[in-house]
Amino acid sequence: KTCFIVTGANLWPELSNELTQKGLDFKMWLGPKHFECFAKEHHKGATVYPALELTKGAALKYEDLPHSPPAAFYTSEAFLRLKDQVYKMMDRQDDFSCYRRLEREAVFYSLFHYFYSELIENEIELVIATEGPHEPTTKILYALAGMMGIRRVHFDISMVIPMMVMREGFEGKRF
Repeated sequence: KTCFIVTGANLWPELSNELTQKGLDFKMWLGPKHFECFAKEHHKGATVYPALELTKGAALKYEDLPHSPPAAFYTSEAFLRLKDQVYKMMDRQDDFSCYRRLEREAVFYSLFHYFYSELIENEIELVIATEGPHEPTTKILYALAGMMGIRRVHFDISMVIPMMVMREGFEGKRF
């Protein structure tokens, strides 16, 4: 079962269809609003997550999640690095000064807990990101999958030549 994180480029829906034809079963779809109709039509078994609404705090509405991260996650280097990166991302994208320190923390932790539970509930075995994360939701989901030991791949596209490579992890491991 696969989670697909898509960004704004129009080639990604076509790629998702090709991956489906190769046997991937998409259970989670996270990306920009303009791809939600496509995802609902072409990947009927997938839960489509409203990325912008979640980033703006919609995850705070979810109560009793069936799964919680282990306590060791909160002191790990990966968690602390993720938290720092997401806070900076939130600061850069906060055009209207909506997030103060406490609001950022509340949204970060709610997204972290929400996606942890969703990854387990959907029994995700692979997370595919079309590019590097552009928003807090995609960053949290991709990094959290790595912390949970879920296999992750993403695509790097060249802006110079028509070439795309797939690799594991944003750290540059194993092309």
